Amino acid sequence: MGNIGAIATSSSANNAEVHYTSEFGIDINEISFDPSTTRPVLIVDNELDEMSRTWDFQNLNQLIDFPIKSELGRYPTGPCEITFNVQNCNKLSGILTKDADYTINNTSKLTDISWLRKDQTTNSRSVTFSDTSNIRNIDNAFGRIDCNFTISLPKLESAYRAFYSKTSYNSAWTYTINDVPEGFNAEDMFFSSGYFIQNVNSNVVWKPRNAKSLFYNCYKLISVPEFDLDNCEDCSSMFNSCSKLTTFNIHGTPKCNCGAMFSGCSLLTEIPP
Repeated sequence: MGNIGAIATSSSANNAEVHYTSEFGIDINEISFDPSTTRPVLIVDNELDEMSRTWDFQNLNQLIDFPIKSELGRYPTGPCEITFNVQNCNKLSGILTKDADYTINNTSKLTDISWLRKDQTTNSRSVTFSDTSNIRNIDNAFGRIDCNFTISLPKLESAYRAFYSKTSYNSAWTYTINDVPEGFNAEDMFFSSGYFIQNVNSNVVWKPRNAKSLFYNCYKLISVPEFDLDNCEDCSSMFNSCSKLTTFNIHGTPKCNCGAMFSGCSLLTEIPP
């Protein structure tokens, strides 16, 4: 086990001591907090490429904007496995960098992972959580994940642009989003994800409160979950430009804005009135 650095956060949330450890003996040169935001900045003393890291965060309520860089200012640029142990954390944000596999453990208290990625150009090779049973907010969380991805979200409230990415990539992944509850916000959830998503699956019928542009421009998409839109407030452009979609299963009669809901769905043989 390498050096252990400890610092008391200036956060008013808990003022708890935070321990940082590295399983490969990586010395920590500097841990500092922006006085205006109490956001930590970590610099390690060598390259991250092709090496694994484990970071332990104990008794910390929130971990926000924690990009891991080498002392040269680089993010991972090759195969890299990063593990976060975040017991007692309820919010994670800004921790995903590119080209890395992430494992996030001790997440039973986690409720908010909005902006889990650093920005809309950040895409990870994989992301795995030990427990997602209490996660409510995944707005702008993931972007493109470069693998078949499965997550269970029984308390989900909002998924705005959860898988939206500004970077192009030619792939055909399957994302499985299980156990979503009735009434969540699915606006733009897979907005313009056509170049990397082929299937979106689920073990439950989706009953979103808002489905506006949910699959907008998902031009590779060939399968979607079953939907009940009886209580949907907006499903405009829901399948707009899903040009390879040939069939779907939708129940209910939306009493909402349905403009351009199936625009550009050229292979659909039957479109609901």
